[in-house]
Amino acid sequence: MDRRGVLKGLGTMMGWPRRLPSHLLHPLPNIEHTGTEGESPAQKAAPERIGGRVRDIRKLTQHFTGEREDTSPWIFVPQDNVKSVSTSEHPGFVTIWHEDKGKDIKGLVKDPIKIDDYPVPWEFHLGFGQLQSSEQPRQSCYAMGLNVALTFSDPSTWPRDRNELPPDTHSLQLLVVHLRGSQIKQGPMNYDAPGSEHFLLYGRGDLDPRVLGNWNIPYLWEGYRTGGLWNHQGGPSSHTLCFRLKLITPTKLEVGFFGGLQGEPHPGWRMRAIDVSRFGNITGIWEIGPIISVDRWVPDVLVPELGLSSSPPVRTSDPEKMFYMVDYAAFFGTGPENLDHMSDDFDMPGYQAKWYHEGGAIVEDYSHPGQLAITLLAQGTGAWAMCPTNIGSTIVDLSKMAHFPGYEVEVSFTPPEDIFPWNFYMSSLTLWDEIGKQVGSGMPHEDPGVWHVGVQYFPREKRHRYINIDAGPLEWKKGPIINVEFDPEVPESILAHKPLCMLVQILDSSHLRVGFRAEKTDPWYLSRVFDTTKSFGKIGKFNPHTCFTGSVSNGKVRGWGIGNYPHYPRFLVDYVDFRYGLSTPQKIGSGTATLGYATKGGNG
Repeated sequence: MDRRGVLKGLGTMMGWPRRLPSHLLHPLPNIEHTGTEGESPAQKAAPERIGGRVRDIRKLTQHFTGEREDTSPWIFVPQDNVKSVSTSEHPGFVTIWHEDKGKDIKGLVKDPIKIDDYPVPWEFHLGFGQLQSSEQPRQSCYAMGLNVALTFSDPSTWPRDRNELPPDTHSLQLLVVHLRGSQIKQGPMNYDAPGSEHFLLYGRGDLDPRVLGNWNIPYLWEGYRTGGLWNHQGGPSSHTLCFRLKLITPTKLEVGFFGGLQGEPHPGWRMRAIDVSRFGNITGIWEIGPIISVDRWVPDVLVPELGLSSSPPVRTSDPEKMFYMVDYAAFFGTGPENLDHMSDDFDMPGYQAKWYHEGGAIVEDYSHPGQLAITLLAQGTGAWAMCPTNIGSTIVDLSKMAHFPGYEVEVSFTPPEDIFPWNFYMSSLTLWDEIGKQVGSGMPHEDPGVWHVGVQYFPREKRHRYINIDAGPLEWKKGPIINVEFDPEVPESILAHKPLCMLVQILDSSHLRVGFRAEKTDPWYLSRVFDTTKSFGKIGKFNPHTCFTGSVSNGKVRGWGIGNYPHYPRFLVDYVDFRYGLSTPQKIGSGTATLGYATKGGNG
């Protein structure tokens, strides 16, 4: 999927101060290839086996955090070129030392993946750690990255030996390359960096010519132009290297790269689309995982291709001094059958494969272990948002489901201190009616029909309120199309609690409900059930993977964030859960007789 329609407006975050429109948060019809104006995107219907009952591709994931040197289901081949594999040498990584046999080292799942083993679409994310220049030995020319080999052959013809390739197999390696040698001169190739080093992202293989060669991803250097290099940063020179593969259909996939540890807005990876239909349909993923290029490819192929001299000789990776660190090899589904895979509890530092971030904020998961910390910058507009990386590509079509078990999204968050206006809301929980018309078609200040369910603090009233729409820092308004109500209102003791848990339910094709609770073990305080048939008709489709937005203001009509004194404002997100099914009892209190749903806020 082409993300330009989602991301080309980054930096124009919609916030209270200036009412600037955000392309990341724009309604889904503005995302390219998701549908025509006012219509819902085309989407394969979810089969009846939903909610985690299909085969779970996440079982192939490894974060290499174990203390028992267990890397299963991953293996590293060829064995004669692997000196050692350890998960304890650098905890949180698998550290690989190589022999000097002149063969590439690959990480593979034990068994190949057949195309119908897991529902598509799904994603694979791979992380490497990279030493900085000052930490590397002088002989430190290397290449490492993502390897994928796709086969189009009959599975009955596949060999038993994982080191052999089946017939009709095509591959791609996307590699971060580091070169160091006197033949590298300061100039345009290395962005005029002093010294004799260069980093690049390079694609090789025969899968698709559009992803081959130098991707020309730049990096920065620090120091003096005349002989005073301190460090490289960004792009392929980053200390954290993130690779991404999306398998969309049996003929379409995407690959991408991002360099850097989370700690700033992360609008996404540098992506390229691949169409393999000329080979037929993919029947299996024979290889997918990390690759360390320690054969003769760098000196014999890449160096001449870059126009560099082969004298003095370029030698790849001294086996006595060079080691490689793989951070994670993670799979998750992104379709309607396994929409719960996009849930996140932020308990794995440095791993944010499921979110795009937009806005002036430092976004990271290491200062508050087990939580995502969003620190808003003083020079920003006082707003931030995060959206699932599959935004717009997963739509639940109720008309194609014989039985809909209900749907919920739950989030737990801690807002900034109650000294200025703030809000936190779901900013793209998009609904379509039965004829495909979107409920609300614009940003809230232009067309307030979009449902922005959340909570807001009003310091003048010294109270927190549930909101159906973001009406700005000083106002509270009813939602013109969807207006879920609590009767009585949610107690201040719940909405003021930190952290606060929020729940949104799609009970069936015509009923919505919202809930709050202070502690995860508390019962939900539930709203009245909202009947959509009295507003826009029945729900035909919905986007299950909403974005989340947090905003702050100085409480003035013409505000510009809140500055940085006495401190920067911060949101913390504990977890986000997307799931089929209903976690609240259906027969509670004095509910609607035909449904048995609670219609008054209470104990859930």
